[in-house]
Amino acid sequence: MARKRAIPAAEMNTLVSRFIADHKHDQATKVTIDQDSVAKAYNISTGLVEKIFLAALREGLDNVVLAESTHSSKGNSAPYINAKGSLIIGKDLIASLNNQLNPEFRLAGTIKIEIMPDGTGIILTKAA
Repeated sequence: MARKRAIPAAEMNTLVSRFIADHKHDQATKVTIDQDSVAKAYNISTGLVEKIFLAALREGLDNVVLAESTHSSKGNSAPYINAKGSLIIGKDLIASLNNQLNPEFRLAGTIKIEIMPDGTGIILTKAA
C-alpha cells in the first residue's frame, strides 16, 4: 500500500501530537530521528514527516534532529520507473537541464513528452 502524501489538517494535528509523544525526551543532548523510519511507522511520505517535524518544533519539541531520508530524490539522481510504471524525473534534474536549454525549450508546468526508441535507449522529446 502506498504511503499517504497528503492528509487533512485534523489528521496532521493528530500525527504532530503523536510525533511529540513518541520523541519527547529529557536528555540534554540532541537525539537523531530517522526520517525513513518515521515515514514507515506512520505510513506517510518523507515530505509529510518533514512537515510534522517542523510543526512539532513550533509546538516546543526540542533536542531532536531529523536525519534526511536515504531515499531522497534530491540532487541529480537518475530518472527511474517506479512500481506503478511511471517515469520519474526529479525536479533538480529538470532544473539542471533547464539551465542548459534556451528559454523557449525549457521544461515548465505540465508538458507532454514524446518517447522514441533509440538503439538500446530512449529519446525524450518535448511534444509540440
